[in-house]
Amino acid sequence: MRQEALDLEGKVELARMLLQLGFKTEALAEFLTAAEMYAERKNNEAALELYQKVLEIDPANKTAENK
Repeated sequence: MRQEALDLEGKVELARMLLQLGFKTEALAEFLTAAEMYAERKNNEAALELYQKVLEIDPANKTAENK
């Protein structure tokens, strides 16, 4: 597996851990960054999944809503 893919998966895992620890703002930022990275790599399904996750956490998130 390529290093980029591992880094991206690590970013998503970090976001999940931050959320579990109660760092909502930081978790949202990591999820959004990962979603944008997936979109740049043309993995739209994974990007959409993360944008939906952001909206579950923060239904008023305009960035995820616009994507």
